[in-house]
Amino acid sequence: ASDVYKRQGRDDLIDRLSRKLDKVLADRYSKDMAPQTAEETATAYIDVLSDLGGKAVYERKNDEICTVKVSDCPWDNQIDKNILLCILCRAIAWRFAYHSTKDLLVRLEKTVADGDPECEILVATSEALREDQ
Repeated sequence: ASDVYKRQGRDDLIDRLSRKLDKVLADRYSKDMAPQTAEETATAYIDVLSDLGGKAVYERKNDEICTVKVSDCPWDNQIDKNILLCILCRAIAWRFAYHSTKDLLVRLEKTVADGDPECEILVATSEALREDQ
């Protein structure tokens, strides 16, 4: 039961952080808050990471799938190896996908916190993800 409460607490914290992020993102990046494609979502997300001091690029697999590769963590997570910070980055990407005119999903593929050399966040339509598996 203890693990259930910990997960619920973590999920509640992430939800609260996401809502606060949404307000900040909407205020500062409102022009980008309705991306049309996975590529536009990835680009808007990278702009935010860059403003926060991070460094990222994206690879476009096709019109509906992009992978964002974060080489320099905006939270200096290379030192801390804190998965919550990786989840916060995913939440930022998810907020752009949420406001997209397409049915976009965001999936955290790799994280520095898990020992990977960089974080990878997949941005894709749900249909493309089903076809890609």
